[in-house]
Amino acid sequence: MSLSAISGRLSIRSKLMLLLLATSIISMSLTIAAFIFSDRYSTRQTLAYIVASQANMIGSSSTAALSFGDHAAAEEILGSLIHQSHILSARIYDTDERVFAEYFRPGISNQRPMEFHSHDYSFAGNQIDLYHPILLDDELIGTVHLRANTQELGAHFLRYGQTVFIALAISLFIAFMVSSRLQRTVSRPLTAITGTMRRVARDQDYSVRVELDDENSLSTLADDLNEMLNQIQLRNKQLQDHQKNLQKHVDERTAELSRLTEKFRFQAEHEPLTGLPNRSSLLSRLQQLLEQKNLHEPIHALLFLDLDQFKVINDTYGHEVGDQILIQAARRIEKCMGPQGYASRLGGDEFILLLPDIKSAVCAEETARRIVRELSRPFQFNAISYRITSSIGISLYPDDADDAETLIGHADAAMYKTKASGKNGISFYSPNLHEVMKSDFQMERALQKALQEQQFEIRYQVLLNSDNGELDALRVQLHWLHPLLGEIPAQEFLPIAESKGLIGPLNEWLLQQLCERLSRWQQAGRSGMRMIVHWPTLLLQQHDLSERIDQLLQQYHISADQIELEISETGIAAAGASVFYTLKALHKLGLAISLDGLGVAVLRLINTRELLISHVNLNSEWLQQPGERSAQLLNAIRLFADSLQLDFVVYSDPQHSNPAQFIKHPYVQVLILSDVLSAAEFEQRYIG
Repeated sequence: MSLSAISGRLSIRSKLMLLLLATSIISMSLTIAAFIFSDRYSTRQTLAYIVASQANMIGSSSTAALSFGDHAAAEEILGSLIHQSHILSARIYDTDERVFAEYFRPGISNQRPMEFHSHDYSFAGNQIDLYHPILLDDELIGTVHLRANTQELGAHFLRYGQTVFIALAISLFIAFMVSSRLQRTVSRPLTAITGTMRRVARDQDYSVRVELDDENSLSTLADDLNEMLNQIQLRNKQLQDHQKNLQKHVDERTAELSRLTEKFRFQAEHEPLTGLPNRSSLLSRLQQLLEQKNLHEPIHALLFLDLDQFKVINDTYGHEVGDQILIQAARRIEKCMGPQGYASRLGGDEFILLLPDIKSAVCAEETARRIVRELSRPFQFNAISYRITSSIGISLYPDDADDAETLIGHADAAMYKTKASGKNGISFYSPNLHEVMKSDFQMERALQKALQEQQFEIRYQVLLNSDNGELDALRVQLHWLHPLLGEIPAQEFLPIAESKGLIGPLNEWLLQQLCERLSRWQQAGRSGMRMIVHWPTLLLQQHDLSERIDQLLQQYHISADQIELEISETGIAAAGASVFYTLKALHKLGLAISLDGLGVAVLRLINTRELLISHVNLNSEWLQQPGERSAQLLNAIRLFADSLQLDFVVYSDPQHSNPAQFIKHPYVQVLILSDVLSAAEFEQRYIG
């Protein structure tokens, strides 16, 4: 049935009703559609603005990380998005469109792949992708890509649609009621007129009159519309409050990231233990000085400082003691440098010091000697004193070099010259130092190989009792039998072994060989033999020395009084408190400890309130002084012997007069220096 046929069968009342309802439905539908599209556009713009604000703040916070290539810092910045529940993932791209750092919200799956695009933002499904450039001084250094969840936007539209549906139903009901009222105002008079005309035509009653009811009523949808507007206004206020809270949180995170950036910058330019600038900062400062253009040619001094014996202390007493010594040393160096100096720590026990714009090399020398004196004073930690010294090498700009790396290399070479000269001093760079360094390096490698291949020979100088001429002890001598250079005296290779840290392994090997030899001779019937071996003061700083010697004695069944450690008088005079703890342990073990001379070291041992040595060794040549000097030395020996009950052993050369003839004292023993024999020669002569 056609629409015109249906319309023809409807009454006027129904047609009017349909017309009014259709007009109301179309008008309301168009109005509601306009509101929906407007609200959808506005909400999307608001969400895009929020995500863009977050991307801008992340981009600002990430400039330092991108500039320094610090991926960890960039990851930490993106990690702050974990508090933003609507952010699904984030990435930072560098200028080559490579991923520099990224973040994915835990538990989020089924995401579209994140790919780099150049447009600002786009919506896809329940997600928004936004791209924001990262600029530094108006230069593009990267791009931030944020992906946010728009499910809240969909939920908003669902609630909005439900509200609209309810409003539409109410509106249709009101429209029906209003249409019914309106059509009555038109249809009732027409019906009344039509009925009256029919009655007149049927009844021929002309007295019938049309009766009309004066009724009119309208309904309005204002309350529903206001309620809908109230809901929209409430939602908009919630979004604004959320944006303010987000801005506050981002500001707090930005301030925290600024503090972290400053902290990271300080850590990147300074050494963490001492707080001194590191090598990178020093090179930057030195390069600035070298690039400055002055009317006069400035003089800059570079000092390369190394702490002597630090490695032994650090390995012996632990890193806590070593760290404290480094910190105290850094403070002393800064104090000596003054406000114009620039002190930095290279690493380990090495420091590089810069003295800019000095008047002459004398200024650098004075500062260096002041530092050497300060560092030679004892370091205190946990009521224990530790002694170290320092070696300094100095290079000058522009005399020695005109670039930073060469200046550092020359100062380093001069420092090794100081170490080769006995340490605890300073040296200026000179062109021939590289040959010296090459020679020392070759010697060090040769010593390492000699230890591995045992190229050393132990010889024994026989000491005879001056009273009866019998064998009293053996004085140990170490010789290096180099396969190409031949025999090298101990006074040439032992200082290098000590400076290169090889003296410890060398002396441990020597002591093990002596114990093994004594054990073999003891088994052959020659028991009670006593050996005297020179022991470096440096090795007395090893806290476990007495335990290791005790293990050797027990392993080879040797009595402690068969080993005598002869230590340097000058070394004891400058030793720290740790050396005296080791001496006490060795003394308790029963080991004989002797000094190789008479001086202030004896006084230091007296001040310990416990005499830790068994006797003092003297050469007869030391006593044979011209004039009254010899008599004064003899009186000093007698005075020490009587007051301290301290034994003295005088080594007498057979070519000189026998000191026993003029030294008559119960605490003085004279031993005659006899032949120096190899192990085989000694065994053939004295053991058989």
